[in-house]
Amino acid sequence: SGFALSEFSTNPALPMDEGSVKNLIEEFGNFTPSERNLLALERIIIDSQSVGARVLIAEMPYHPALLDLKDERGNARVNPDDILAFQQNVNARIGEIAKAHNAIYLETESTLAIPDNVWFDIYHLNRNGAALFSQWLGGQAAQIPNSLSMLVSQ
Repeated sequence: SGFALSEFSTNPALPMDEGSVKNLIEEFGNFTPSERNLLALERIIIDSQSVGARVLIAEMPYHPALLDLKDERGNARVNPDDILAFQQNVNARIGEIAKAHNAIYLETESTLAIPDNVWFDIYHLNRNGAALFSQWLGGQAAQIPNSLSMLVSQ
């Protein structure tokens, strides 16, 4: 869903504790897209289209601090280039899937300004952040022909 149901927020600019970074790195695996998750996305698209839905896939934003994971002493914990390359690879794969199934894929604009106080953590918005992102997403969808009859968001 890309956001937490909570209104809790953290300061994403503060260094993450070692356990959180370990979990994040495990989630990213070896910085390659999860084939299981990509197949699940493709299945969702196919199932949605089988009942007549048009599909819009929206990339969820992440806080810039994700690229600057440092420990308490200021030492880098992860190479930012690995994270950027991972993100670009995932976006490219999702874009290919969307194109293959005539779905629309919206990548989050780097100019999308999301205040620090609406983040649940560095890669999930809280409830208030979800409302801001939804406004942006609605504006983007409104620019797509026939968008009112197509919105199924991932």
